[in-house]
Amino acid sequence: MKALWSPVTDNVARFGQAVMDGIAEMGAIGLFFGQAVIAGFKRPFRVSLFLQQAEFVGFGSLFIILLTGVFTGAVFTLQTVNALERVGME
Repeated sequence: MKALWSPVTDNVARFGQAVMDGIAEMGAIGLFFGQAVIAGFKRPFRVSLFLQQAEFVGFGSLFIILLTGVFTGAVFTLQTVNALERVGME
């Protein structure tokens, strides 16, 4: 009778382990976030380094943002044309 339930208990154990791993990972992410927030308010304040990184993240990713916007607009336009043609409002 034990062999009959073995696949079920194995699957439940695997699912439980996956849930526990996910909870542990969320805890690690929470600790990392907390440490990052605390480190943001400790001295020395590196304002120039912060501004350099902000420029790199903002202006450095401008091309990819524009490219994504162009393709999103193209898809939106095609979907709108398709929907308007279906109701006869070309």
